Parts: sequence; structure tokens; C-alpha cells
Amino acid sequence: PHGLVGASGLIAISKYPIVESHFEKYTDCADLECVEHKGALMFRVRLRKGVEVDFYMTHTNAWQDQSLVRSGQIMQLVGMIENYSIGRPIVVLGDFNSEFHSTNYWEIKGNLFLSDSYDEYVNHLSNPTPEQRDGFSFDIDRNPWAAPDISKEDHPQRLDYIFYRGGGDVRFRTIESKLDFTESVAHGSETKPLSDHYGVSTLFDITAPLQ
Repeated sequence: PHGLVGASGLIAISKYPIVESHFEKYTDCADLECVEHKGALMFRVRLRKGVEVDFYMTHTNAWQDQSLVRSGQIMQLVGMIENYSIGRPIVVLGDFNSEFHSTNYWEIKGNLFLSDSYDEYVNHLSNPTPEQRDGFSFDIDRNPWAAPDISKEDHPQRLDYIFYRGGGDVRFRTIESKLDFTESVAHGSETKPLSDHYGVSTLFDITAPLQ
């Protein structure tokens, strides 16, 4: 874990050993989000002897008028990845607060030559549902926490991603990717989802030659 209240709020939980980790606080921020210590958490997971994957988890600045702030944060994240993970397999995930195919989306995906696991999975489905095609993790129509009177947003958005890139002899294959935690749970006298953003999960098949 790297802090909760007053810190980054980023937490990694793994059934495999985490053998190394680093955190960088973003130097770019705006408004009240500057007190939240937003940044990126790197953690290296050993799947078996000789096979490790580097994960990068982040939560960038919110609000659609802060794309320039996010650009600075994303480029800091890119630099962090280039520092620790050149030639290594990586998974980059989190709440990027960046719409699908936005400038910020291409900054993270294009600068690191990443694949978008959710987009890849849905594009290979023979008959995806409208909900699958959209992949809205921030849905003002279905999620009461994201309703316009609370969020001030005027359309559903896809903002949360799991990107990946193979490295060395390690290869990824996306088996499934989907929205998670979409169901409502008890919240006082009401039932609502856990958050204003739905979660995203991806199941990978990861292959590497035996040592």
C-alpha cells in the first residue's frame, strides 16, 4: 500500500511476490487535487523464477478541462517507465481520467507502444453488446454517483484502462476484459455502486520459456 487518506490512495494486492516497488508523486497538479499526492506506483511481480512483470498504477487529475495537467503527469509516468522498465514486460493501469481516443489516451498508449486490453478484447468479439462496445467506466446514465447533478459531466465516458506490452521473452494474450463492480451495494438506506467509476479487469495468459 502507498497511503490512503492524505496520500496517493494507490494500493497493490498480489498473490505473487512483489519484489520491488517505487512511487513518484506527480509534479504537475491543479486545484484541490494538489493535496492528494497523486502519482504513480511501480511494483515488480515475480510470477516464477526468472519471469517478472512490472506494473504501473496511477490516478491522474480529474476534470475534462485539465488535459494539460494530465499531459505533464503522463509524461512523468512515461519517464518513470523508461527509467525502470526498458525492455521489460509491463502493465500500465488505473484511472487516467482521459477519454477514449483523447490526446491524453494517445500520449500514454503511443509513447510506450502499449495495447489497450479492453479495446482489443471487445474488437475480437463477434457480437459485442452496446455496453461492451462503449465500455463506459464513468456512466452518468447508469451510475448514480456519476449523475450530472453530482459530477457536472454531460456524457458517459471511458476513463479507466489496463494497457500492456510484452518484453524480452514474456508475451501477453488477452483472454477477457470487462467492467467490474458495476452492481449496487447497500449504502445507508439506498443501494449504489461502490464508486462513481466502475472497475476494469483483464485476464491475461502470460507465457515465457522455461529457464
